[in-house]
Amino acid sequence: MTESDSQRLGDALLAMVDARVLVAGPDGRVLAASESAASFFGCSREELVGRETRALGLDVPGPGSMSGVAHARSRRDKTTRVIRRADGREVRQHVRSSALETEPGGDVLVLHQFSDPPTEVETALRESERRYRNLVETAQDLIWAIDPEGRYTFANRRAAKEILGYEQEELLGRPFTEFQTPEQARHDLETFRRLKAGESFFSYETEMIRKDGTPVSLSAHAITLRDEEGNVLGGTGTARDVTARRRAEEALLESERRYRELVETAHDLIWSLDAEGRITFVNQAAKRILGYEPEEMLGRRLADFLPPERVREAEKVFDRIRAGVPVSRYEIEHRRKDGTPVYLSYNGIVRRDGEGRVLGTTGTANDISEWRRSDEAVRHAQKLESLGVVAWPAGSPTTSTTSSSAFWATRASRRRTCRPPPPYGVISLTSPRPPSGRRTSPGSSWPTRARASS
Repeated sequence: MTESDSQRLGDALLAMVDARVLVAGPDGRVLAASESAASFFGCSREELVGRETRALGLDVPGPGSMSGVAHARSRRDKTTRVIRRADGREVRQHVRSSALETEPGGDVLVLHQFSDPPTEVETALRESERRYRNLVETAQDLIWAIDPEGRYTFANRRAAKEILGYEQEELLGRPFTEFQTPEQARHDLETFRRLKAGESFFSYETEMIRKDGTPVSLSAHAITLRDEEGNVLGGTGTARDVTARRRAEEALLESERRYRELVETAHDLIWSLDAEGRITFVNQAAKRILGYEPEEMLGRRLADFLPPERVREAEKVFDRIRAGVPVSRYEIEHRRKDGTPVYLSYNGIVRRDGEGRVLGTTGTANDISEWRRSDEAVRHAQKLESLGVVAWPAGSPTTSTTSSSAFWATRASRRRTCRPPPPYGVISLTSPRPPSGRRTSPGSSWPTRARASS
């Protein structure tokens, strides 16, 4: 390198006043130095030129071109060395050395750049930044930032791809509303206006459109982004993909809707009691069966709707249910709102929480009042027949081959669908021979049945 070349290189380095830089030639001597480097060593730039870098604490590659390049390139990373100043003091510095070829196959120069090693605080800060970058780039949630116009200035790469289907570069510089339906964009623009005014949002539900055109539901946290002087720079936050959860919630709501419709239109009474026997739920059948609106029964004890003499019996039965013993077809009399009796047949099981603790009881009950009346009529008819009295419903057709108890048993088997039994009357009394003037059926000693007496 000629002296003029060295001079031009040195002049170029004068602009680098904030960097400590030395340029060494193949012989290991300083060819040029920046003003900042001279100041660090405690001498002028002219005094540094010509000094051996080894004496300064800077090792250089030996003579030669390509070998020196390879050696310098192998030391591109910063290393800590002890530098000797002009006054003899030794100072630790971070040094980075790079090879420079003046021309292909020509001399190799070495550029040394050195700086003060970072303080413990700076080291901790850099480590924190490294961990933060790793955390951001591996996060499953979308981490985002937008400017005051709503344009993306940051989105972590992995989540942008997995959640929205876009590469990071495809999002940056574009407004978030480009990835939404017009209706959702209008709604979220109003939210963004409030965000820039200083309002924060947590678990904010929104929807975006993936690159493939499918919608994705997001739950976002957002805060206002400001500079050190408090000026609004935009907004930042996170967004989690909750599409699967929202679909599950919608399916659950639909299932609950169908269940409510089934329960509210059921013919039977559907009920639930808490652990103290208070009613927590009854369906609309309560109005038809007991005469009460469901709201009138909630919070009251089942005993309030029973005859006093049946309360203790019912309490024992429901104690068994709470103990885990299912009950089927337990029949008991109730009192309707108008005071009339009504008979219900109960099915019940215990109700527990996820940890097995008893919450109460639940089940169904159907109105068996009509069946009970028919059943009582059967027993009454059988009793009359045992006394020789034949009882038939008034106005019903009769035959000599059908007993009245069989008739009533047939009616009782109808259970829910039967109508109240009609009034019955005494048809005839048995006699060993027909009374005077009364005709008998041929071949029979029994009297011919007449119409029912009223």
